[in-house]
Amino acid sequence: MPTTPDISRAWPPDDHYSLLQRCRSLYHELWFRLSERIRWSRQPYHETPIGCLAGLTSWQIARINELQVRYNLRFETHYGQHTALANYAYLDLLHQAWTNTNRPVPQGGVVADVGCANFWYARTLHAFFRPATLTGVDVEGFRLYPTGYSRYDAARGYIAGLSQTSFLVANYCEVETKADVITAWFPFVTPSPVLAWRLPLTVFSPERLFDRIARNLTSQGLFFMVNQGSDEAAIAADYGRRAGLQLVDRWVHPRPLRTRPHPPVVTWWTA
Repeated sequence: MPTTPDISRAWPPDDHYSLLQRCRSLYHELWFRLSERIRWSRQPYHETPIGCLAGLTSWQIARINELQVRYNLRFETHYGQHTALANYAYLDLLHQAWTNTNRPVPQGGVVADVGCANFWYARTLHAFFRPATLTGVDVEGFRLYPTGYSRYDAARGYIAGLSQTSFLVANYCEVETKADVITAWFPFVTPSPVLAWRLPLTVFSPERLFDRIARNLTSQGLFFMVNQGSDEAAIAADYGRRAGLQLVDRWVHPRPLRTRPHPPVVTWWTA
């Protein structure tokens, strides 16, 4: 039987957190530590492919058709409606960001993705960067889904069939592996989203995260980050600069393939 998880670290050290935030963090810490102790796993989980996307507008269909031709893939043959469309949205953002800024895409290198959840978009990164190796890193690996599968099971299903692709359960702040490209999609730079994703505030350390990203980039490496709107992007940029990262370019998506509450802000950084 697993022992009771140690929740002594569950109380956020920063006194500016509200009492409600502290209580929610303590609750999430309990379940987070429990899941990591039990490490429940069955087998790789594979979605039932939708086959054909439905309910799309004409401009969405046109843009997806362009992506299918350009990258020779059809996400709907691998995933359900939601995941397939989400992958097209990420691929569209990557494609348009690099195209509209006339940036050469770094392909064939070591790619790491920070905070990948269950790495449902691994196929998108694989198609775009064509990496020598691709690693998705997330601090939480064994959250149990209503299906009875864990996040680890889902990740194994999403990376199945992708060469040199792996899923690592770890706090990226403690990962010491060099990469030519590091990507971060909507990283946590304020505490509210951390709690909204049912994580404890003990895993929230943006200073350490950006410092580790700066340390892990190779000399010619590139950090690609996407943030929710200009306010969040400004906060993230401040952390990046304090870590010694240098801003290379910035682009705002004018019309995401999937509607978002705030326009995605894309930035490129070097160490």
